[in-house]
Amino acid sequence: MKTELIVCVSTAEALKAAVLAGADAVRIGLKDFSVAGLPLEELKKAVVWCRVRGVRISAGMELSPSGSRFRSAVDAALELARAGASAICVGDPGLLRALRLLLPDLTLEAAESFQITDAAGARVLEALGARRLLLPPQLTSGEMRYLCKRAKPETEAVLCGRVCPALGPCRLSAFAGEGSGCGRECREHYICLGLNAEKRPALKNILLADQLTELSTMGLAALSLRCEGQKPDCAAMTTDIFHRALKEGKPPSRRDLALLTKTFFSEGVTDSLYIGRPEEALLPAQSEWKLPSFGKNGALGSIRAEAGGGEFQRVPVRITAELRRGAFSRVLAADNEGNTAGATGPIPVNAGGGKRELTAPLLRTQLFNTLGTPFLCTEAEALVDPGLHLGSADIGQMRREALNRLAEKRSEPPIVRVGELPPLLRAEAVYPKPDLNFSVTRTAQLSEALAALKPRVLYVPLEELLKEPVAVTPFWENGITSVCAVLPERYTADEAKELFDRLKQLKELQVTEVLVSNWNAVLPAGMLGFRIRCGLGLQVWNDWSLRVLKELGAVSALLSPELTLEEIGSVAKCMDTEIYAYGRLPLLTSEAPLTAPEAASDTLRDRRGRQFPVLNTMGRSRLYSPDKLFLGDRLKDLEKLGLWCLHLAFTTENAGECLSAAERYLGRGGYQPNFKTKGLYYENETHSGFRFPAKKGASGNAGTLRSDDPSRRRRSPGAAGNAGK
Repeated sequence: MKTELIVCVSTAEALKAAVLAGADAVRIGLKDFSVAGLPLEELKKAVVWCRVRGVRISAGMELSPSGSRFRSAVDAALELARAGASAICVGDPGLLRALRLLLPDLTLEAAESFQITDAAGARVLEALGARRLLLPPQLTSGEMRYLCKRAKPETEAVLCGRVCPALGPCRLSAFAGEGSGCGRECREHYICLGLNAEKRPALKNILLADQLTELSTMGLAALSLRCEGQKPDCAAMTTDIFHRALKEGKPPSRRDLALLTKTFFSEGVTDSLYIGRPEEALLPAQSEWKLPSFGKNGALGSIRAEAGGGEFQRVPVRITAELRRGAFSRVLAADNEGNTAGATGPIPVNAGGGKRELTAPLLRTQLFNTLGTPFLCTEAEALVDPGLHLGSADIGQMRREALNRLAEKRSEPPIVRVGELPPLLRAEAVYPKPDLNFSVTRTAQLSEALAALKPRVLYVPLEELLKEPVAVTPFWENGITSVCAVLPERYTADEAKELFDRLKQLKELQVTEVLVSNWNAVLPAGMLGFRIRCGLGLQVWNDWSLRVLKELGAVSALLSPELTLEEIGSVAKCMDTEIYAYGRLPLLTSEAPLTAPEAASDTLRDRRGRQFPVLNTMGRSRLYSPDKLFLGDRLKDLEKLGLWCLHLAFTTENAGECLSAAERYLGRGGYQPNFKTKGLYYENETHSGFRFPAKKGASGNAGTLRSDDPSRRRRSPGAAGNAGK
């Protein structure tokens, strides 16, 4: 099986450059549903342009839609499918499920944010409708090979380019930057206080050129080049280098790699994630990135086709020409998809009198000349009566006309089979007033006084619970609280057996509930008989995502903290729902250590003096928000949302602080943290609580929708309403 070379770009110019340089497929985002990309109408034109040239095009819709935006996302996907898009890359579980029901024949790709590392997770996404899995770049060669063998959907891996360091959803820009989407906050300089040294959570650019032969024989359906945000010349050069390498069946030459890394990846490249050394993958704090510049005869001299240059001939065609005495000449062109087109020319004249006789071999030679078109003539046939003459210009004109008409036929929209979306599940789990749930990071935060507050659920990390099960005894004894074990946010296939053994130990402790934050653990936990509660890693933004989790057997779900209160209230709650109402929000989980590997916790400080706590568990670092989410003075706003519970997350607090914070949410005391935030729950307030000055004529009241608010740049105003309406 040939491994496809797919190039990920963010502009129409870069897309064109990649196609002309030899890309087998391209992926480009749909604006408003991806971090970067094209508006819908421009993307539809790009789809048609690629279809004519025999290039697969995948539309990126990696961001999760909420409210009425969900219906807009479904409609946009339907338009793209009708325009001829080869695939749609989806990052939201609800949207993935809805599009599979609506477009049963379309290839749906599961984005990297799903973080599929085990065959169990692949089976879940296959059931939701994914036909291709974009593998996380943090996988080692053994883990990648395992998934290629065990996963039924096709698999795709990153070959070269910039990747996100987050294992799963990244909220660093949303809560520490200026709004939702990727603001590249991880590339800023931080001081690790424990090490007294600069750190950057970002990763070096991935480059697996030396492993190209191994990757080509692993069973991967595609290898991707991540060229988002880069200029067309970079996309063209990168595509050309790896297109030639795959065609020749060997790694790129040292000259090509030196040209590539020095020109575009001056920050540094790495294959350390692939070979199992994640500590070497972090971007050095001292490196700086400079925008490359080119001369006409500089680096672009090695590129097969510059942006706007000649066509890359990849569409095989069969051309037939017929010259009969006394009849109009004609040329017929046919591709391998059943499209045919023809053109007629003048009546041939008798040869002689200085006019050379046109023979069949000579005519076939002229038919093979398809330069300047996306077509490659692989077979030519000439039917010529003897003694006839026809000028080369007339033959060329017929050939061009036939190929142009063939291109028009290839651009015609395909016939798309469209299904129907079932009605949304009813809102069966709506409560007049939310209760409280507590989560801790260590058992030392627990106390008998905290247990006396009787939360509905106490979430305790699996490792902490097995290490000191007696710490939760007061919560068992209060008659209300159920203890729920928090499973690791990420685990690999190698760690699966150890996780199963620990889950069996939980059974012996009479713990029957687990909090799952990755798709790999959903099936195993259900098969072992645990009640499944869903964490932030499952990306619950909309009604359809809740529907998916309910069908998988989950009993409750944490809604995304990037939703506004209005959007939360509009979600049709077919199962118990909760939201973060207090605590530091997890922003980023990294495979590469952000602090000293042996340290259980540390702090990163940015250039503005904000301090981000870092907790290290199971060899991975989790970065938390510098300010604590605090809604203790807005409880009335939360009572009308129909929520089951408010989630109070205790991370760096001691036992006394945990008790004081919990009592505040029960209406006792006046506790509030020194550095607090209302998150993104209020549309016209930023994460830090600072109110943007209202534009002339705009309201400044809390909770109103503001189109000029940069903290909400990912969503459009008026994003309320149920997705199914």
